[in-house]
Amino acid sequence: MPGNTRSGRETGGSAGGRLRGVNLARHAPWVALLLLPARAVPASSGELEDRLRSRWHGAAVVLAGEVVSDCDERYTNNPVDGRRLRGGRGERFAAGELGRLSKLDLHRAGVDLLVDLAVPARISWVDGPYTLYEQVACRVELLVDLPRSLVRGGDLAGIEEVLERLVERHPSPDEARRSARWNGRQTEPLPAGYERTRVAHAAWKAAQVNAAVQRRIDLALETADRIAAGVETEDELYALGFVEGVETGSERELRDCEAALSSSFSRPYRSGWKDEDESWKEGFEDGSRLAYSLVVARRLQGCFLPVPPPPG
Repeated sequence: MPGNTRSGRETGGSAGGRLRGVNLARHAPWVALLLLPARAVPASSGELEDRLRSRWHGAAVVLAGEVVSDCDERYTNNPVDGRRLRGGRGERFAAGELGRLSKLDLHRAGVDLLVDLAVPARISWVDGPYTLYEQVACRVELLVDLPRSLVRGGDLAGIEEVLERLVERHPSPDEARRSARWNGRQTEPLPAGYERTRVAHAAWKAAQVNAAVQRRIDLALETADRIAAGVETEDELYALGFVEGVETGSERELRDCEAALSSSFSRPYRSGWKDEDESWKEGFEDGSRLAYSLVVARRLQGCFLPVPPPPG
């Protein structure tokens, strides 16, 4: 190899080490294949991908098959089975959905099309006695298989022929809406009087949270009262452990209301615990538990939610 005057066998642990001393020229074809990254494509494919993107990126599209989307910030995978879009779980959209192609990624044996659906969807869910609704944006990613020969041969027309079976491309959304394939879907409106439902739900939700906060405060204070009533004031070792336990428990940090509501007391650790007197250890745990309970009660005092007035 250029710049390397070493000769003979080498048995290093790396792939490069194992190949030294081998006649690479003799094995060049298969060696080159083995050293290619798993998803690598021929150098010419970069130009091919650029050409595809210049023709497809940002285009208005009409999807030929049914797709599904989780309708969150991610693009939901939709594998393509032959010429048919094959969706999974999520919000389901019939063939003819209108969208915008936001990204195209070419691979050795396929192409991924990331599409933002043009029309928001109305989703619903149940919380307690209320059915709630929201209008949300939805996204899909079409995972299209391609014959490797099309990519390897730089066959732009052949690749586009595959894509056009799945995606009808248009220069503008207005032209896409004039397509006979467009399904004409519009976002379902929110139910009549939904604002009253939303306000009523917010009031109900706040009341539920406040009740949970109050229950947790009451439990913490009851625990603190019970421990305080049983403190062994005449046992010196217990008292010493209790004081140190209070100091330790007071250092517990609860970052937010959710943490305060869900937290639980954990038995404190102290270096040299096994060498301490049992009376000292009992005092240390009682002090830690009492202090922790007061920390929880104090933190939760600021976690009550304002209850909106009922709808007029």
